[in-house]
Amino acid sequence: MPLGARILRIVDSYDAMTTNRAYQCAMSIEAALEDLAGYSGTYYDPWILKEFIQMMKEANFPQ
Repeated sequence: MPLGARILRIVDSYDAMTTNRAYQCAMSIEAALEDLAGYSGTYYDPWILKEFIQMMKEANFPQ
């Protein structure tokens, strides 16, 4: 799978988890990152996911 597609898969999943939808309330940032981590190596590239999680933790976005 191309690198861009692997990155987009993580970012799109994160966005879907942390945005209110008609069928589901948004998760907290921490919950979304934990959920993503649970699929590391299965659905998501482990190296890219590790970097994404680290970047999000360093960003300290407000809840």
